[in-house]
Amino acid sequence: MRMAAGRYAAAVLTLTGRVRKCLVLDLDDTLWGGILGEDGIEGITLGEEGLGLAFAEFQIELLNLRRKGVLLAIASKNNADEALAVLRSHPAMRLREEHFASLRINWDDKAANLRAIAAELDIGLDSLVFIDDCPAERALVRTRLPEVLVPEWPSDPAEYRMALLELAATHFYRVRITEEDFTRGESYRLQAERRKLASEAASIEDYYRSLSMSARIGFADGVTIPRIAQLVQKTNQFNLTTRRYTEAEVAYFASARDAMALWLELDDRFGPNGLVGVMILRQQDSSAWRIDTLLLSCRVIGRTAENTFLAQACKLVRERGGTRLFGEYRPSARNAVAAELYAKLGFQPAGQSEESALWELDLSSSDIPMPAWIEVQCAPGSTHA
Repeated sequence: MRMAAGRYAAAVLTLTGRVRKCLVLDLDDTLWGGILGEDGIEGITLGEEGLGLAFAEFQIELLNLRRKGVLLAIASKNNADEALAVLRSHPAMRLREEHFASLRINWDDKAANLRAIAAELDIGLDSLVFIDDCPAERALVRTRLPEVLVPEWPSDPAEYRMALLELAATHFYRVRITEEDFTRGESYRLQAERRKLASEAASIEDYYRSLSMSARIGFADGVTIPRIAQLVQKTNQFNLTTRRYTEAEVAYFASARDAMALWLELDDRFGPNGLVGVMILRQQDSSAWRIDTLLLSCRVIGRTAENTFLAQACKLVRERGGTRLFGEYRPSARNAVAAELYAKLGFQPAGQSEESALWELDLSSSDIPMPAWIEVQCAPGSTHA
């Protein structure tokens, strides 16, 4: 009964966008037994029998979580070269270096490393769960970073696997697993390569062009509705209104004559980012449409994908006889990054209340140019065309 109640509560949190995204792990006596700096790579406990098997089975469950879209990261006090040697070459390791979205292996305190991980992955501290065998380290993180979930952890490695399963059932629960969930870990690894490219570019436009970006924009259908609903339910940062809709509600917008439900995919030279953008537009009258929902996954923020998305929306509204497009910004605790979007793209203030600011674009005299560095394709299959 208690487990069922926990799963129900987890499902509710998922639907409201409050879901943990990243599991951060210690190394010594957590992923393997023993102290690497004292025992050496040959002396740590990890293998196919006895206590070593308990650590191996724990790693297998961690790998299963990663396959379901949970990000894995490391925050460990160790010499980086020694720890990486274990990740890369120990024959009993199930988890390898490429399975981790972020690695913080140094002698900084764990709280500082957790802040660095959240910044690198562009997620909130309240998206993190931290597992460490040491009670003192757990206490430090709880004190300095109360947003991070730090569960009590068993002292017996034989109990690690079951503790992880219970943790996953309540804090990493997924109502539905989508294709993007299966590839999320790899997507974040590639994101690190994109950041490296950005740091080496002579200008921001050079960086954009070097990415060789290609966007596909289409209308929601039976294939894309689950992923659209997932993004609507969990995206907090670049989300202009933070309205939450179920799959059934997204399906309604997809079929209604007075609405449009759009998706955006973005690929680049490093590979596909998947379906990363959602826009829901609703018709107000014969000449005016309103953007009810506009959001982007954090993995593509700052690459002008939003300009591309809105430029295509303007075209679609004009095709339906619209001459005015309204956009709404409803501030939340986490979406300040999107606050200036409409002003930057030429929308004019059209009213303000305590809850939101309204912006208007006159489509008869204004337009949003497509960024020259993004190739755009419009997917076929619209029921509105």
